[in-house]
Amino acid sequence: MARMTREFHRRTGGPVLSDRHWWRLVLDTDPQRLVVEHAWAYSDARGAAPEYKGVRGMELSEALAGGVPPPARAKLVELLEGLFEAPPGDGRGARPAGQEDSSTSGEA
Repeated sequence: MARMTREFHRRTGGPVLSDRHWWRLVLDTDPQRLVVEHAWAYSDARGAAPEYKGVRGMELSEALAGGVPPPARAKLVELLEGLFEAPPGDGRGARPAGQEDSSTSGEA
């Protein structure tokens, strides 16, 4: 089973109550899923409480529909758009649905 991850957003905060969050795009080849993973850890720098941490996976559609904070969503969209970009001058970049490449339309 191969599991490949790409972190696309991180948020940290708090001098006393440390609040850390990571968002990753995860490709799991078994069971062949592409998901967004949110991991978090909260800890008290004074040692007054034990660390609380966890991980939650969500479908890509849930993440894009608002399952992640706006800054994380913007970075996820940027990452996904990059998957469909072609090198400059290549002519094979992604096109909005319904727009056909004239070189493949069968017209001469």
